[in-house]
Amino acid sequence: MKAVLFDLDGTLLNLDIDEFFPRYFKKLSQKMAHLIEPNYFIDHLLFSTRAMLENTDPQKTNKDVFMETFFAPEGLEVEDFFPLFEEFYAREFPQLNNGYGPVSGTHEALDATLERGFKLVLATNPLFPREAVLERMRWAGIADYPFALISSYEHMHFCKPNLQYYEEILNRLGLFPGETLMVGNDPLEDLIAGKLGIKTFLAEDYLVERKEKLPPDFQGKLEKVVSIIKEQ
Repeated sequence: MKAVLFDLDGTLLNLDIDEFFPRYFKKLSQKMAHLIEPNYFIDHLLFSTRAMLENTDPQKTNKDVFMETFFAPEGLEVEDFFPLFEEFYAREFPQLNNGYGPVSGTHEALDATLERGFKLVLATNPLFPREAVLERMRWAGIADYPFALISSYEHMHFCKPNLQYYEEILNRLGLFPGETLMVGNDPLEDLIAGKLGIKTFLAEDYLVERKEKLPPDFQGKLEKVVSIIKEQ
């Protein structure tokens, strides 16, 4: 074992996506309301998000895809919107913290990874700018850990559950699949890494319900992964 990949939302951070996203969409759409009708803005934002999820072009970062699909088709001006996006993530996004904190076992799992000399990777789905990822890391109390890689939309070219997302992480860090463990709470998006030969741990604390489920190598509460990491 040379590296452990950790998902963020629902794995290290006790954030419920179903509760979080409606508030996130509402607050962001209100920020843009003087430029674009809120409901239309949300629909358009979801369209661009789907485009990032479906992208398979290795020449385009997720940010490139977002910029192309959000602005170009509708004639929206980058100079009108993009400064507002940056201001939102710097000022308003932190206000979305609804008492979130680390899942029990979060710090122990990260500490165990570092104590074993393994690389620490934050393998969150790269649909957000880096600042939004760092902010959620602050909520989990993990922003000061020495991550070898933090996936965000500026530098990643694929999203979960595309296998190329995991291949890109492996390539960036010079790892082979059998040298890595993926820890996450989504039985599809996180466990699909197993198809490459990456070991997988399904964290059950905030388990995502899926019709399509893949088998993990290990599973249990996040605290259980601590002993697994120490044994590698």
